[in-house]
Amino acid sequence: VINNTGTWDAKVDGGAIVNQYGGATTFNNFGSFKKSAGAGSTLINIPFVNTGTVNAQSGTISLGGGGSNSNTLTTTGAGATLAFAAGVFDLNAGTNVSGPGTILLNSSGTVNVNSAMVIPGTTTFTFTAGTLAGTGTLTLNGTFNWSAGVMTGAGTTTVNGPFNLSGLVGIQSGRILNNASTANWTAGAGQGMWTGLGSVINNTGTWDAKVDGGAIVNQYGGATTFNNSGTFKKSAGAGSTLMNIPFVNSGNVDVQSGTISLGGGGSSTNALIVSAVSSTLTFAAGVFNLDAGTTISGPGTVLLNT
Repeated sequence: VINNTGTWDAKVDGGAIVNQYGGATTFNNFGSFKKSAGAGSTLINIPFVNTGTVNAQSGTISLGGGGSNSNTLTTTGAGATLAFAAGVFDLNAGTNVSGPGTILLNSSGTVNVNSAMVIPGTTTFTFTAGTLAGTGTLTLNGTFNWSAGVMTGAGTTTVNGPFNLSGLVGIQSGRILNNASTANWTAGAGQGMWTGLGSVINNTGTWDAKVDGGAIVNQYGGATTFNNSGTFKKSAGAGSTLMNIPFVNSGNVDVQSGTISLGGGGSSTNALIVSAVSSTLTFAAGVFNLDAGTTISGPGTVLLNT
């Protein structure tokens, strides 16, 4: 057992604390654990329990052994990163995140958000692999980059800052994703979002599909829904963007380029717009109800084709 009640200053790139001998081992930080020098990574590959302060001032602090936090996580350096790389790490009540750097979930790790947690507007949250879980609400006020990995569990993720969505991602098991910002969706063909098992996506902002061949599909089974009360649009690409789960529109759907294909059924009570002559809104599969309040406009095409 290592107990730090003072200051542990990691000025190392590539240096690591690892479990070499087997059995149990822990690093308990009651004081300050920081990285003040070096552009590379300092690795903590044993369980790390923080009730003090973790401060990435330079380079990357990589937590690869799991653990827990109930106090302050800071990325003081603008280019600094705090990475959750492996193991199961619990972000518990009392967790406070600050700084202009990046929080990174990037490998085989699982991060459980167990209480309400806010990522401030100055901090970037990047999710490239692993699992984001827990029952708490994670509010992202800074930039959110999501290119891989799965959100799961009964918690909620609310995105208020810039949202960059790419690659192949997943959301399942009752997880709720709320987008109140602008989601720039740039996945390639065969990529997109896997949903199911009670997951819900609520868009109150703008969801801009700039993808050809990208899809939102029910991969996991069970119920899943995309609720749009903001704007869902396709602003780029001559091909098709596929919405193959139930799509409930009380906002605006605007096909500015290519095709939006609704293949999971759903309903509308507001505007369906095909803004460009060459654009198409397709009802491809499922049962879709055009209810009171629905308006259709624009010089493009509305297509019922399967």
